Amino acid sequence: MTMSDLAEALDTSHQQVQKYETGANRISASVLYAIALKLVYPVEAFFVFPPDPDTERVFRLLAKMHRFLDGLSESDLAMASVGLEALHK
Repeated sequence: MTMSDLAEALDTSHQQVQKYETGANRISASVLYAIALKLVYPVEAFFVFPPDPDTERVFRLLAKMHRFLDGLSESDLAMASVGLEALHK
């Protein structure tokens, strides 16, 4: 997701998102929550210092999986679901 994509999803400007990123503007809890939802990233991950490499990898993998699944058609998603259920048994 680009900064412009995030800005559009948040209904704000690219410049505003850039100011959040650089720390020029403070970010409210509600905006931080909205960003986490759009990025498919847990809010608490923004508060882990220093970031744990293993946790970071898991979050990135989950975000990639979400983007992949989000791009599937309904029928492909249904087939994937059936396949995953079969693996679980």
